[in-house]
Amino acid sequence: MKKCFRRRFTLVELLGVIAILAILAAVGFGAYGVAQNKARISATEAVIQSIQQAMETARLELGYMPASNGWSILNGQERNNAVVLDFGDSKFNRKVERHLNSTLLSIDSSDQIVDSWGNPIYWRNPGSFTSGGIEIISAGPDGGFGKNNAGTPSNTLGDYKTSGKWECDDIANF
Repeated sequence: MKKCFRRRFTLVELLGVIAILAILAAVGFGAYGVAQNKARISATEAVIQSIQQAMETARLELGYMPASNGWSILNGQERNNAVVLDFGDSKFNRKVERHLNSTLLSIDSSDQIVDSWGNPIYWRNPGSFTSGGIEIISAGPDGGFGKNNAGTPSNTLGDYKTSGKWECDDIANF
């Protein structure tokens, strides 16, 4: 009678396969994290662009744009399934509301407009980096502003750029 032997995997072979799978999983999770961060950056850029376009359109229709007292947190309220921004001028607020895609906006429990990481978005008018135009900024992934990760936006362009090159993870329209 013939004995039938079945070849089985050795412990070394099994450990090798497990190690390869672990390496592939680590690479996959790393790539997922990078893709997720890029998506958040794109979403925050879209929010800033949408707010700026709505404000510029309202300025063209009304002939003015309210001034801020330096950098101010962008506040809003939820009304009728939409977010209404508050610039301290009800007429301007209504015009912005008509032109704003509020589905892009997120609002926190303090009625602050926040970016994809939950950080408040700041604005100022007139701005000093855009020759007097509106400036809007998000702290980005690290939650701090400028190269020094300050708690509030800086008034010095050198804190963001050197020789025209952006040197921090903040997201802005300037």
